[in-house]
Amino acid sequence: MGCVASLAALKRKKMLENELEKLQGTKFQLEMNVNTLESAKMNQETMTAMKKAAGALKHIHGDLYVSSVTLPG
Repeated sequence: MGCVASLAALKRKKMLENELEKLQGTKFQLEMNVNTLESAKMNQETMTAMKKAAGALKHIHGDLYVSSVTLPG
């Protein structure tokens, strides 16, 4: 009877180890997805800032006229 119980315990241990391995793989994939999403969010924020900066530069340059620039000499 002890041998049967030992074999059952070993099978259960192996099953639990396999489940743990699967869960670790799932956790890794989720962590990678979080990193990808964080990177995408940072890229989006960078693009938004660059668009705002480009708009500001257009506004500043739009107020400049060649005729109002005086050259030295």
